[in-house]
Amino acid sequence: MPMTQENATWFAETFDKVVGNVGEALLGKQHVIRLALTTMLAEGHLLLEDAPGTGKTALARALAASVQGSHSRIQFTPDLLPSDITGVTIYNQKTTAWEFHPGPVFASVVLADEINRASPKTQSALLEVMEESTVTVDGVRHETGRPFMVIATQNPIEQAGTYRLPEAQLDRFLMKTAIGYPSREALTDILAGSDRPDRSRDLEAVITSGAIASMADIASQNHVEHSILDYIGALAEATRESPDTQLGVSTRGAIAMARVTRVWAASQGRPYVLPDDVKELAEVVWAHRLVMDLTPPSPAPPPPESSPVPWPTCPPPLPARRTPMASPASAPQTPTAAPSTVRNTAQETLRTARTITVRVRSGVGRWRDWAVTTTVHRGLAVVTSTGWACLLLLAVCVVGGVRVGWQEAWAAAAVLGVIVVTAWLWLLPRGGHAVHHELFERRVTVGDNAIVHLTVHNPTGHLLLPTRMEMAVGAANAVFAVPTLRPGADHERGFVLPTARRSVVTIGPVVSVNSDPVGLLRREHGHTEPQTVHIHPRTIRLGTTLRGVMRDVEGAVTQELSSSDVSFHALRDYVPGDDRRNVHWRTTARTGRLMVRQFEETHRANLLVLLDTRPDDYETDEDFETAVSVACSLGLNAISDGREVAVLTQTEALPTATGRRLLDAPACWRRRLTPTAAMSWPAKPPLATPRPP
Repeated sequence: MPMTQENATWFAETFDKVVGNVGEALLGKQHVIRLALTTMLAEGHLLLEDAPGTGKTALARALAASVQGSHSRIQFTPDLLPSDITGVTIYNQKTTAWEFHPGPVFASVVLADEINRASPKTQSALLEVMEESTVTVDGVRHETGRPFMVIATQNPIEQAGTYRLPEAQLDRFLMKTAIGYPSREALTDILAGSDRPDRSRDLEAVITSGAIASMADIASQNHVEHSILDYIGALAEATRESPDTQLGVSTRGAIAMARVTRVWAASQGRPYVLPDDVKELAEVVWAHRLVMDLTPPSPAPPPPESSPVPWPTCPPPLPARRTPMASPASAPQTPTAAPSTVRNTAQETLRTARTITVRVRSGVGRWRDWAVTTTVHRGLAVVTSTGWACLLLLAVCVVGGVRVGWQEAWAAAAVLGVIVVTAWLWLLPRGGHAVHHELFERRVTVGDNAIVHLTVHNPTGHLLLPTRMEMAVGAANAVFAVPTLRPGADHERGFVLPTARRSVVTIGPVVSVNSDPVGLLRREHGHTEPQTVHIHPRTIRLGTTLRGVMRDVEGAVTQELSSSDVSFHALRDYVPGDDRRNVHWRTTARTGRLMVRQFEETHRANLLVLLDTRPDDYETDEDFETAVSVACSLGLNAISDGREVAVLTQTEALPTATGRRLLDAPACWRRRLTPTAAMSWPAKPPLATPRPP
């Protein structure tokens, strides 16, 4: 029987209740949640193509929890088999019967994560269950139940090693959409509740699975006028006849549009479908079914603004008048006369031109003021503190000569003026050098040499006069002179950095220095970018610390050490409930009984290293350095053996992902730490020792 207004009102209220409950786990994505719930009530399947970390798994889990259904997740990989999805049939020798072990596809909401990473053979295992909600294994059909929905995901960023979904399988997805990143307000709410990373686990069901099935049955009875069905058919036929498409909407796609519009209209409390429902859902229902022609003979005109997808439009028909549920008709729009349109366009263009002119003029004025300010600032920046003192003394002498008439003040002012003018001559450009410095090793051990190679090149076509350069080494500077360079000549220098203790030393930048002999003016010109050198503590290589034992397939203990958490123990008879992957088929064939492998945990333990960083617990700095070396040696040894290791101090946990990260952390410490200052830069590292060229 057709849907009544009371049924439509109850449907919309229940629909909004489920959407609101799912929205507590997926914040700020109400439209995507409505599309997902519409897909479930239309008994279809959803394809999400989005970047990682946008909430695809949370959507599937929250939707299953809200409708009191089960949830399963299948991580599609290249080695996944069809039986890993559908399930297998195993012969039980005790009951002399075949038992079916259902796979993860038997759930209310199935999340097929990264479906395009599995082989086409594995992907085809979903075709039957998505179309008929049944699985056939060894000739026996098994029902999945209601509700049943597959939410498949694809990563649009990484396509290496993936298998593109064929059009036949894409056509079985009712909708294709993307969740996208949350808005600023929604992201703030998510961060405020970051102590609950998975909000979907705390959700309670707001409706039963049986009620969901009843809602699907009610929505399927929603009224659709014949003119709207004809409108859907005309759109589908237009996509197939368009020269811009190679493959149009199939008959399955047209049926899907009719099903989904019934649910969408009922979710808004209407017992009838409008043409606007078709236009609103056209993109998510039909876009993934089209195969566009990428090389058209001529560029196609842009689509109308009212059309959400680029296929030919057909004039939407008006629904037939139905007394109890007719929709309000929109008022007709009066077309605008052509002369008025031209006049309005000309006036708008004139206003835009005036606005651009005003902005350009104001921008030029601001740029001129900025240029003058920058020039003055650069001119004053070259004066040193000694230079400012000399200028102040010059001003005092001039004032004394003018106001008091002292001849000595005029003489002193003349001498200071000559010195200042002469100092400005020393700032004349002598540059043109191209400088490159290279660190042979970015990470060295205490006591090893860290060498910096410096090359000064003359790329100009004229002679370059001698100059002085400085290279920052930590908080100090290494000063060296550059001789006269002929065109194309090079000057090379080597520096040996001190590595007597752990530290992180910043090398560079290398700057050219122009200054007068008195030190009144100083101008620097940078050539290179700074680089860092990590001086690691000294470590030693220890022997292996693995203590696990291995047994072969017959149960004999071997002398090899295990690096895994479990090892083979023995063979035993199969018991219902055992993992099918542990069946040892060779022994089963030899004995005539179903045998499985039994494992046990090895005696291998994780490693925890505690490093005391309190100064009062060490008599000398050498004792603390020894403790750091021992802790790093143990950590490196565990990392190389592939073991879990944690290195802890009173203030922090050192990173143990790689050996390099483990050694970089102590390099930033001072010699002896305090609980309030765990990391600091060295106060004054020694100067680099120049090596003769």
